[in-house]
Amino acid sequence: MMMLRTTGWQETLQATAHALRPARIVRDELRHFTGITFPGDPYEGCARTLRLLQLVDGIADGDASQWVDVLAENGDILHEVPVTIKGFEYLRRTLKFVSEQ
Repeated sequence: MMMLRTTGWQETLQATAHALRPARIVRDELRHFTGITFPGDPYEGCARTLRLLQLVDGIADGDASQWVDVLAENGDILHEVPVTIKGFEYLRRTLKFVSEQ
């Protein structure tokens, strides 16, 4: 069981966590990036990535203009985890996501 800091409170990462999808607001526009899935053990892939994000001080202390959606297999958003600019860039380097627009 993993505890994660989301907008406003601490939550337990839901067991149905399947993918991560970064998002950010750029010039007052919401921009989504490609979702990242983790074949084999999706929950552990999400949990590991979020733990590494915590280690690099990449999780913001509240609202931020960038965040990571934790998605269920059907695409529903389970959690929104606010990230710092440093955390967002860390995810971009390690997960190699691109803009959906």
